[in-house]
Amino acid sequence: MGHPGNRHALSLNAARVAVILADIDHFGRINDLLRHRAADQVLREVATLLVSMTDRNVSVTRWNGDQFLLILPDVSVAAAHDVADRIVRTARNLNLPDLNGVPVSVGLAFAAETEDLDALIDLAVQRLHRAQEGGGNRWA
Repeated sequence: MGHPGNRHALSLNAARVAVILADIDHFGRINDLLRHRAADQVLREVATLLVSMTDRNVSVTRWNGDQFLLILPDVSVAAAHDVADRIVRTARNLNLPDLNGVPVSVGLAFAAETEDLDALIDLAVQRLHRAQEGGGNRWA
């Protein structure tokens, strides 16, 4: 439980909140291959994909360079797993000039597993790293 004054404490229907952290695998290589402007287009395409394939209640934010943070406010475990899986599969099939798909790794965490927002993000980061260590282009 968060402290009463902790503005990062989770509340309301926290048990049904999930966070997805999506990272474009090997983005540095994509940037080198396509040059900066085209690599920016890849970021825009992935962002558009994430917004288009999620519910309008899902918040999609560019998080850190080539990472995107999605907050799913009211979702079952099975539905969150489905979103993570669809992100990886759909990005893998994105058809862009000079790129045959965009490999994306995803870390998925649930608010019910943590005590506050910081711990929730940390858990998503840990799972993202696990997906990347498994070779990328997958979710954990």
